[in-house]
Amino acid sequence: MSSVTSAFPADRELVLQRVLNAPREKLYRCWTTPELIVQWFTPPPFKTTKAVMDVRAGGASCITMQGAGRTGIPQSRHLSRSRAQRETRLH
Repeated sequence: MSSVTSAFPADRELVLQRVLNAPREKLYRCWTTPELIVQWFTPPPFKTTKAVMDVRAGGASCITMQGAGRTGIPQSRHLSRSRAQRETRLH
């Protein structure tokens, strides 16, 4: 089995930013409510087939995506910041 390595330095952070004309409460709800995230999270031809979310500090989420003719691809995340901490970063 081969291993994959990255030359990208571990001490760097990638930040993506986009300004949306929507209330932060609605954006937060769309990112943290499983029934909503399955409606928009993946572009066609992919689809989100399952979302399990525990969006509290120390919680975790698992979003399963599926492409045409493929089995589900789960994407798991550990959440380390509280909701209040995340919301203060929304400008």
